[in-house]
Amino acid sequence: MWMQSAIVITTHIVLPLFFIGGIAAGRLNSAFSLLASVVLATTFLTLIHAAGGWFWVGAFWPALFWLLLVCAVVLALLHRLPALPRWPPGRRHWLEPGISLLVSAFLASALPSILSAGSFPDDAVALQFPLSDGEYRVIQGGSSEVLNHHYPVPAQRYALDIVKTAAPGWRARGLRPSQLDAYYIWGQPVLAPCTGEVVAAERDLPDLPLSQADQENVAGNYVAVACQGVTVVMGHLQAGSVDTAVGESVIAGTPLARVGNSGNTSEPHLHIHAVRGRIDAYGQAMFQGQGVPMTFSGRFLIRNESIVSTPDQ
Repeated sequence: MWMQSAIVITTHIVLPLFFIGGIAAGRLNSAFSLLASVVLATTFLTLIHAAGGWFWVGAFWPALFWLLLVCAVVLALLHRLPALPRWPPGRRHWLEPGISLLVSAFLASALPSILSAGSFPDDAVALQFPLSDGEYRVIQGGSSEVLNHHYPVPAQRYALDIVKTAAPGWRARGLRPSQLDAYYIWGQPVLAPCTGEVVAAERDLPDLPLSQADQENVAGNYVAVACQGVTVVMGHLQAGSVDTAVGESVIAGTPLARVGNSGNTSEPHLHIHAVRGRIDAYGQAMFQGQGVPMTFSGRFLIRNESIVSTPDQ
């Protein structure tokens, strides 16, 4: 657990500050070296801004880093550029900017996938957001494997993983707390996203500690609601909280269960996806079915986007 925290801090805090600091105060041998440093910092910030896990460390960091980058570039142009030669003075001085540009090109290869993550087919199903009373953030979502690790699975192609956040954008009390109730989404009521019929449900699987995951029962406790020509699956629900039965009719906004940490999950969150048709078979609903994009209040949500939901929504 400490290793994951160290990786998050390094990639989300240390590296951005390192790249920005190199522009403001690092060793630069030429204007070309300055340009290469700016390209690397900009490419890295663009990538991490979209694909990073800011729910871990706070949603305010990307805006702060962009501000620091602008300040560093302005300072470098005013106070460092006039004293620098245009090109590196010798062959060995080309190595550093050359590596920076190569790394930038490698990172930029992921940008087309990120830019296309907000596009989706025109057969999206309009649903009511299944959580209420708070600000929520998407930690997996979008039409891209870079932003959504569910994307390669046909049934879960447009799935979302959602956490609840509190100011200034953290999803828990601490970076990686071990107590399940330290996560703000733990125990939040899960609401029916549409008016329809419950076609499948599981309620008795245990909530697991963060060091464990149930890879046989991927969804954990779940509820599947058939409506509008699709079946909506909501998973990782709290043990014993599923308050509905197969065959029961539900109205959009009706409480169905509570968010837990059952199934194949790394921490408490709500998983939701939609598949084409009325599906009651677990394998079809979770893996082989045809995934359908979902919109909430007209929005197709992707990773790092937030949505504020009110009690009367």
